[in-house]
Amino acid sequence: MAHDPEANVWYVQTSDVEGLGAEASTANALIARIPVTAADLRDEDEPDPVQIVTG
Repeated sequence: MAHDPEANVWYVQTSDVEGLGAEASTANALIARIPVTAADLRDEDEPDPVQIVTG
C-alpha cells in the first residue's frame, strides 16, 4: 500500500494476489476495499482475510 501525493490517492503497490489493483482517496477506504476486491478476483462470495503492509 502506498500513497501518491500528486494524485492524492492510496493504492495497492504490490500484492501476492495476482491482478489485484485498487485505489482510494484514503488509506482506510483502501484497506476496506482490498478484501472485497481480492474475493472478486478469486470468484468468492465472502471477503478474503488479508494482511496489509505499509512502507
